[in-house]
Amino acid sequence: AVVSTQSGHYGRGNFYRCQYYQGSPLRAGDLARVKLSTAKACLVIANKHSAEPDAEDAANILRVISIKNYKSDVRVIIQILNYHNEEHLFNVPDWNHQLYGDEVICINELKLGLLGKSCLCPGFSTMIANLIMMSSFHPSNYSKDVRSNWEYEYGYGASNELYTGSLSSDFLDMTFPEVAEICLIKLHILLIGVETNSSSTGILFNPSPHIFRFRQGTQGIFIAQNPTVIKSAALFCFKCHEYAIQSEIVKCTCDKSDSGYTNNRSNSNSTSKPKTQKKKEKSTDCDLR
Repeated sequence: AVVSTQSGHYGRGNFYRCQYYQGSPLRAGDLARVKLSTAKACLVIANKHSAEPDAEDAANILRVISIKNYKSDVRVIIQILNYHNEEHLFNVPDWNHQLYGDEVICINELKLGLLGKSCLCPGFSTMIANLIMMSSFHPSNYSKDVRSNWEYEYGYGASNELYTGSLSSDFLDMTFPEVAEICLIKLHILLIGVETNSSSTGILFNPSPHIFRFRQGTQGIFIAQNPTVIKSAALFCFKCHEYAIQSEIVKCTCDKSDSGYTNNRSNSNSTSKPKTQKKKEKSTDCDLR
C-alpha cells in the first residue's frame, strides 16, 4: 500500500523508532525484508473506511495465512470489521491463542460492547475513549474563573492515559489495596490493575487480597498523565521516601537489609496490636474483680 503523506511525515520525525517498508505480506521476499523471522509480533490493521468490509476482512485473513506459513510461531494480532468473519481465523494453520498469544479484535464488537456498557454505566464510553486517545493539558489555557468548573476537571482527566510500569521491591508481599493507597496518596498516580508472569492469572483489575499479593516481576497498570510520573512507583522506598513528594523520589542507595530498618506498615501493625491486647486484658481484669 502507498504510505500517506501524514504517515510519511510522522515516519521521518520518528526515524530512529519507526521505519516504513512498501510491499505485500503475501510475498515471502517482502516478509524477509522486514525481518519477520526475528519479530515477536505482527499487527494486521484493517481499513475501517473500506466500502466492502467483508472483502477487507477476507484480504487480511489471507495476509495472516501468509504470515503464519512464513513463521508459524509469531504472534499475530489482527483487526477485522465484521464479527462473523472471526470464525474463519480459527481455521488458519498454526493459529493458537494459548500457545502463541494470537488475538483478533473486531471493531464493531468493541463499539457495541461500549454502547452496552454505557447503558449500564453512563459515561463509560467517554472515559474509555479519553484513556486510549492522546490529549495534552495546559492549565495556562484556562482562565482562573474556569478552573473551578467542570471543564477544567474534564480537561485534566482527559489528558490521562493507561501505562504499565515496574513496581518497587518494597511492595513485595503487599496486597493490592495497600499498594494502590500508597500510589494514590504519596505518588499521586492511580493503580487500577496488575500484570503477572503467571499464565493462569495474567491481567487482574483490582484483585482481592485473598487471591493476590505482589511478587517479583509484577507490572502495575496505571492511569497517569505521562510515563515519567509512574517511574516513582518503581523507585519508591519506605525508608528514604517516607516524607518525600513525588518530584523528590529518586533511586536510593540505602541498605534495606539493615536490621534497624522496618517500614511503616510493619510498624503500624506492631504498634496497633499490643494496644488492643492491653485493653482486652484490662477489661478482663475488671470482669474478674
